[in-house]
Amino acid sequence: MNWNAVGAIGQILGSLATFVTVGYLVIQVHDTEREMQRSLVQGRSEHNIALNMEIASNEHLVAIRTKANNILRGDKQGWTPFMEAAINKFELSPEDAWSLGAMMTSEWANLAQSILYADELPPTDRFQLDSSIRRVMMEPIRRFYYETYKSQLNPDAVRYIDNLLAQPSSTPN
Repeated sequence: MNWNAVGAIGQILGSLATFVTVGYLVIQVHDTEREMQRSLVQGRSEHNIALNMEIASNEHLVAIRTKANNILRGDKQGWTPFMEAAINKFELSPEDAWSLGAMMTSEWANLAQSILYADELPPTDRFQLDSSIRRVMMEPIRRFYYETYKSQLNPDAVRYIDNLLAQPSSTPN
């Protein structure tokens, strides 16, 4: 074998090593992008939960918000369907309806965040999540909130819940 053949083999091996390195870097960049997206979604969700829980737990803030909305509306018409039901059907005060709505929105944000990454859970954790969702959806007020806002909620999470509720309960693998 002469030096030209050795050089050619070296170039081929070098090219293969470069190709493998670039492939590895592409995978790493993709994983990093996915993790960044997940982090952004989680941060937004946590912020939403915190804001809504502040509303739900701060009577003074709820009273101010209710008063301002009533003044701007001119009357109590124009509530969302959930608020309308909370006030008229459930006989809650507008302040209590706001608190309940904010709390339900926080709970939904937390649930939707969990659902978005359910495929990454080990089987026993996935079973626990599914069992928890089934229990949550058995509570009438949560089911009412879900059905009222279903068209406005994260479609992937809604599809997951609808599919889950359509299946019989099972045991973990």
